[in-house]
Amino acid sequence: MLYDTLINILMSFLLISLIHYLYNFFSPRAVLSKTNNIQKNNKNANNDILEIINTITNSDKDPHYVEDTVIVEDPPINMENELDDFLKNLN
Repeated sequence: MLYDTLINILMSFLLISLIHYLYNFFSPRAVLSKTNNIQKNNKNANNDILEIINTITNSDKDPHYVEDTVIVEDPPINMENELDDFLKNLN
């Protein structure tokens, strides 16, 4: 008898908790909040995509754009010719 009463109280508490959780999960306020978060995330993603497209298409106007640089190395020095030239200049 006592156990039945305790089980009934516990089951009632669990049922009320479940109803409360489901109401908070599916309430219009919660759904609207989730929708707003999704819209904000989509807006941020769209802005990122537009920024990438603008960077690609307007690369000349982008201040962060760096042109490819070509490194030109000096030709190797022939030391014998340099030494001969130096000695000729001394005389």
